[in-house]
Amino acid sequence: QEARAYSILMLTTSVSFYYWYIILGSLLRREKLTNHIIAGYIFFSIISSYVHYFGLLFIVLQAMFSLVVFIRDPRSLFRLMLIFFVVFLAYLPWIPSMLVQLRRHKDFWIPDPHFFEMIVSLGNFAYKVPKWFSAIFIIPAYVYFALRTSRKIYRDKGHCSTREMFLSPDMLLLLWAITPFLVSYVQSKISTPVLTKRNLIIALPPIYLILARSIWVTQWKRVATAWSLLVVAGVGYSLLSYYSVVKKEQVREAVEFVVEKDKSLTVIAYAWHKGYFEYYFGKMGLDNKVSLIAGGSDDFVEMKNFLEHRGDKQFWYVAGCRKPKEEFLSEMNDNFELVDTIVFKKTSVRRYLVP
Repeated sequence: QEARAYSILMLTTSVSFYYWYIILGSLLRREKLTNHIIAGYIFFSIISSYVHYFGLLFIVLQAMFSLVVFIRDPRSLFRLMLIFFVVFLAYLPWIPSMLVQLRRHKDFWIPDPHFFEMIVSLGNFAYKVPKWFSAIFIIPAYVYFALRTSRKIYRDKGHCSTREMFLSPDMLLLLWAITPFLVSYVQSKISTPVLTKRNLIIALPPIYLILARSIWVTQWKRVATAWSLLVVAGVGYSLLSYYSVVKKEQVREAVEFVVEKDKSLTVIAYAWHKGYFEYYFGKMGLDNKVSLIAGGSDDFVEMKNFLEHRGDKQFWYVAGCRKPKEEFLSEMNDNFELVDTIVFKKTSVRRYLVP
């Protein structure tokens, strides 16, 4: 219900994995690497890195895995590192900005994660189905995958090299699903919290592929077909339910209300930054409409002085994504006359008269 970079992130990381898997397989089999495969990987790796920091994390994890797997094959390792070096050069202009943003510490907006709560939360994020449905139709597939993979590793031990074992489809899917979660969890515990459900969208493709693989490797094809249809129907119904109910902040509707009522008045807003509202004001031809961000405990005096300096007799106050402090709202109601108000989903609009 919102346009963000996460869908593009999932697409570009999935495609980069596809090209990376082909590259690894070609090096393992001593086959020639084609230019379009190398170019495709470099292109989608660069896009992933710039779209989101978790896209960059994904590419770094691929580089580290490549280093470990081909450490005893200098020729293949050199070719791989050369590819990653090109990606690094392309990302170099953004590194100063990245270092500035990474200086945030424990006052960052993302809360400190709890391990098992995040696992459950990620599962709910991936499927959005009732718990009973997950317990009957989804969780057993992952249990079966874990047992099958463990049995295969034990059976193949001594018959294939460690490199071949790590490059098997099951192992790569497992590492793809688990490693981003573990790395971001450790990072969140020792430094800035970064672990959120949306950031872990890069792990959704292997989560879905593991489910599909677990179902279709069963020996009973009719059971697999029925199982697949039930999962698709359950997830599809949940998605339809999700998009039939408003869940996101209705910032656009709040801006439309302001513009329809009186777009000439000063707008004071409260959000993480002006961009939440400025984007929609700009779409309606009103650039730089938000004059001030205020809503914290100590913001009222600054806002009052701002209004006195401008000489405004009325103004709009819109709040979205963040809830103004109670003491701030109390002082607003004590000093100004509320003449119009409307509440949207996680967003509110108030018009005040200045005495």
